[in-house]
Amino acid sequence: METRVKVFGIFDILLGITMIITEYATIVMYGLPMDTSATGLWGGMFVMTTGVVIIKRHNVMVLVFSILSTMSGLIMIGLYIWSMTLYGKTISSGYTCGETFYMGYSICSRIALDSLFLIYGAAAVGMNTILIHDAKWIEPKNRNELATQEQSPEMSL
Repeated sequence: METRVKVFGIFDILLGITMIITEYATIVMYGLPMDTSATGLWGGMFVMTTGVVIIKRHNVMVLVFSILSTMSGLIMIGLYIWSMTLYGKTISSGYTCGETFYMGYSICSRIALDSLFLIYGAAAVGMNTILIHDAKWIEPKNRNELATQEQSPEMSL
């Protein structure tokens, strides 16, 4: 289980960092309403903090931050699905990357960013749902052993 904890923790940290960097770049490039809500920034901070807490092995904190990370992933998915519906008619009527624009920017870059944020949101929801379900295995083994050792001298008195 030690390896599983580290893998989940490192994955969450890396996912959080990439979410933050991508959201910052998107805000600078576009500044559209779905970007200025900064779900990638605060959601990335939740996901990254979850990874750190997993590695540090704080069971209750893992549960809390996993729930927050899952909620931010769901918000990100909803927000960027909404973003895709805003230019859906343009896509369905036929487009080319060099000639079609959405709010002054190439529609292909917008599609790529929205798709990337959907992937980030799905990864955050998937990974943190597993963590919510399996939060008990994050508990350090020594803690249970110490608890039984402390109880046994008292019981013999």
